[in-house]
Amino acid sequence: MKEQTFYPYIEEFLKSEAFSCFRTEKRVGTSFVGIADVIGVRDVGGDVRGDIEVIAVEVKMSPSNFGKILGQALGYSLFAHKCYLAVPFSNDEAFSIEQKELATRLGVGLLEIRKSHGVWHCREVLTSANHTPHGHQLETLLRRGLGLVRCGFCGIFVDYSNVSESWSEALKKDKVYLVWRKPDRKLLFSRRKKGDWRRLYICPECVKELWEELALEEK
Repeated sequence: MKEQTFYPYIEEFLKSEAFSCFRTEKRVGTSFVGIADVIGVRDVGGDVRGDIEVIAVEVKMSPSNFGKILGQALGYSLFAHKCYLAVPFSNDEAFSIEQKELATRLGVGLLEIRKSHGVWHCREVLTSANHTPHGHQLETLLRRGLGLVRCGFCGIFVDYSNVSESWSEALKKDKVYLVWRKPDRKLLFSRRKKGDWRRLYICPECVKELWEELALEEK
């Protein structure tokens, strides 16, 4: 069996009540960090915040070279809040105490994948620590890999597939409005050759709110 065989089971597990991810994707990442096997996004905000949490999972067929594969999973903390290493085991195998101790030291969670009654299931045996991802890497991953962007006004994440650079179109068709802004200094994480630009996204609800405020001011 190949690692790719287990990706759908990981996605199913991330969408279950164990994590309640509202969106998952296979083989996504950023050019600066690398590609994670499975990514999940869940809403951890309340009624006053629109916070999300990104969960990255690295799948390996065995726990050999444990320190190396553990480091690979930890590397995803540059764009993920929680990092996990997932390994398929037979009924008489499991992560050792030593492996759990090393994973705990680095803050990497562990998932065991097992077959029961002919079906593969995932089980969390060690919870990941909470990591603080790099802001640009996080939002690049969300936009390019999962189609989510943060509204520059209210801070919630919305679907990137419905975006427009026209204010009137965004207002009439409930689209995300994209504004390009020229900064007054060089951007470190940019691959543009001539001039760097920043993106500002405004969600459909904020577009409406801003339009209504503008209309009231004109009156």
